[in-house]
Amino acid sequence: MSELRVQTLCVPDCVAAIERGYYGWGQGRPADSPEPSWEDATPKQRHDIALRGYSLYDGYPAQRGNEISAAEICTSVGINSRVVLNDVVRFLVRADEARPLLARIPDDARLEQGTDDQIAAAGDLIDLFASAFEICRGKATKVLYKKRPAFMPILDSVVADFLWKNFPHDLRGNSPVDHVLRLYQQLLRERAPVLERTQTRLAGKGFRLSTSRVLNYLIWLGWRRNVGRAGFGAPITKVWATKQSGRGQSQSPPVVGSPEAG
Repeated sequence: MSELRVQTLCVPDCVAAIERGYYGWGQGRPADSPEPSWEDATPKQRHDIALRGYSLYDGYPAQRGNEISAAEICTSVGINSRVVLNDVVRFLVRADEARPLLARIPDDARLEQGTDDQIAAAGDLIDLFASAFEICRGKATKVLYKKRPAFMPILDSVVADFLWKNFPHDLRGNSPVDHVLRLYQQLLRERAPVLERTQTRLAGKGFRLSTSRVLNYLIWLGWRRNVGRAGFGAPITKVWATKQSGRGQSQSPPVVGSPEAG
């Protein structure tokens, strides 16, 4: 069993957490699903339905190269990007500006091995799209992930909240995106053994993910309870239990799947 611990986050069984997450995608809305809950499903049902969820986004072929097209933009709806028709246009009209930035990041580039120039290009690329009306970092990276799946993390509200709430000495809520990418790179390097074990075990089940995506999904699964519908998370004092204890010490964090984690 592979356990991931990062600051106040603990995921005790990474493979099970990700497979169960995909099961939720593949099952759809539980209230009108004809299929059983995870707890009531057989091992074969769990695997088959999880693979269905995986195919909606992560399992869809990556769109390599330096051209931004409607394919990867529309594919992002599989991860609830909330992309609408006008957003597709907003991405496409910036495709020419994006091309030289994408060209600085090879198709098979891995963020844990990323150079300063590649990280700078990725930061400029995210900013290029995130500056458009109704396009934020989350929506931009959900599209760009399909161009560089081993390099581009998905920086939605949950992952962003986790990073700056757990590393307030490195980030602020509005830190430049290249600072966020450098912190994420550091985590990939420091947690490489557990991420690589998880990646290998998932591949054996048919879920082929980069280590960057493994970390990304585990953060999202473990931290989403801390972020409300509006995208705002708990104050840092609550995250670290400093207000309750008064001494700046963190209480033991809840783990994914526990009653405390919800």
